[in-house]
Amino acid sequence: MENKFKIPYDQRGAGDAGQFIFGLNPTNHHFKSLAHNPSLLGLFFSILDQFTNQSHFVAEGEIISLQRADDGFELRGTNVPSKLFSAVVNWFGHIISDISGSSGSKGRGMGIPSPLWAWTNDIITIKRKLKIEPSEFDKSVNHLSLKMFNQGYDIRFQATQAIPVIINELVVRLFYSVRRLVKFFSETEKEQRTFKELWEKCEPFSNPTVKRMLTVAHGTFCLVDIGDATVRGLITGGGTFNAFEFFMRVNIVGVGRFTISLYGEAKRGIRSSKNDRLLFDSTRERATLEYYIEGLKILSDEYDDKQFMVLIHDFSNSGTYREVFDASVKLANKRHVPQEKILHSKSEGDAYFRGINT
Repeated sequence: MENKFKIPYDQRGAGDAGQFIFGLNPTNHHFKSLAHNPSLLGLFFSILDQFTNQSHFVAEGEIISLQRADDGFELRGTNVPSKLFSAVVNWFGHIISDISGSSGSKGRGMGIPSPLWAWTNDIITIKRKLKIEPSEFDKSVNHLSLKMFNQGYDIRFQATQAIPVIINELVVRLFYSVRRLVKFFSETEKEQRTFKELWEKCEPFSNPTVKRMLTVAHGTFCLVDIGDATVRGLITGGGTFNAFEFFMRVNIVGVGRFTISLYGEAKRGIRSSKNDRLLFDSTRERATLEYYIEGLKILSDEYDDKQFMVLIHDFSNSGTYREVFDASVKLANKRHVPQEKILHSKSEGDAYFRGINT
């Protein structure tokens, strides 16, 4: 695939100028080369390098570009759209070809960087383009990422980290479905069983219960995993914390999945709180309205006045009381209610029932 998807930015450092200028070598050129990063910024620099025949690298917090990187390179296409299409295809094809290392690699080979760590190059690049000096923290994290890449932390390693997370997810969903399946067949009569009802009872996706189970499961997974990584970081650090060992051990995919679960729990909690508040307000307004109607009935018996008592029926059977408010005002005036105590409009009535001072 390297021969089919040729690019100009594949300097390995072995005999190249980059080896002497910024320490480029076969073990780190996939990480330092921006166009080898599996990110949007990597795609951008790949297209730029193919159109201009350059190579861009990040080293020690600096962006380094090589001009006329490959005199034998020629981007296929007869116009800008076709050349742009060829550049995108070349980038993707070359990324795929390098997943297992370069064609001349011996053994495992150096793959392409993990997308979850290649962002350290992106941060430095963006800051440099904006004329912002990268901080020492940016450089330290970038150096740590490069060191991890040299130890085999590439996209293949990141993919294997997803395996236990997926297994954890599948086991929880499977146990949930099996338990609900047993309950369905034990509690539902044979004549009443349908596939639709079975699916609604046992599907392990939309039910809040299975989502809560997944939060607990992934939280437990992260607790054990981070605890193990922390202990190993302390042991290998010889009295100090070894950040390199910690990040090599911790399962970033698991942490990401647990974060998604926590976000879902927080979102459901906020929604539940709003629903509870709405239910409380609705119940309070309904109770206040019922007390008001009971009061009208008592006054009706005391004053023996039936002229406006249709108001009670309207209040009890109408979803809104805007149309009957005039009758309410007339009734209040007839019974000599002080003007400052009368609710003259629906908005005043809404404010009164909601406990708002008017």
